[in-house]
Amino acid sequence: MIKVQTVPPDKAALAARQKRDLLKEIGAKWRKFSETELSGFAVKDELVTQVALLYGLEKSDALLQVDAVLKGRRL
Repeated sequence: MIKVQTVPPDKAALAARQKRDLLKEIGAKWRKFSETELSGFAVKDELVTQVALLYGLEKSDALLQVDAVLKGRRL
């Protein structure tokens, strides 16, 4: 029998995958953003501001929606 050793993904690859998945969720929720725009968001406040502007929401409403998508995760 051959024993296969699994190699844990390194932290950078894991973080990149998590960010990619999060950006996919954001893109699915707010389809007006291009991939370029999505990849440009560095902090939550930028996303909140753009969601509010693009979708005509009050900033407080946009914040609630963004928080619901982020679920405590960071960009």
